[in-house]
Amino acid sequence: MIQLMSKRIVDGQGRVVLPKSVRRKMDIHPDDRVLITVRHGEMMIEKWPDHAGEMKMCYVTGIESTKCQPFSGGIDLSEEAAMLLLKEYRSKQ
Repeated sequence: MIQLMSKRIVDGQGRVVLPKSVRRKMDIHPDDRVLITVRHGEMMIEKWPDHAGEMKMCYVTGIESTKCQPFSGGIDLSEEAAMLLLKEYRSKQ
């Protein structure tokens, strides 16, 4: 049974704005993560629950760890990767 339906336009960067009514119903807030699944020609978007101890892949090292932290832009970084980036940033000043 369809509870909510809304048509949206995909912008030039492939983004779609979720309607406020959908965000409210799904309890989705800024910086929340969503899981997108495509199966048999249908796309499903669901809220990705933040579970303690969840394995995340570091954007820089590509290594999965439970210690990766989310940073600006939704990327996950390990402490080692953050230190590498900070060292590189300081060397270029």
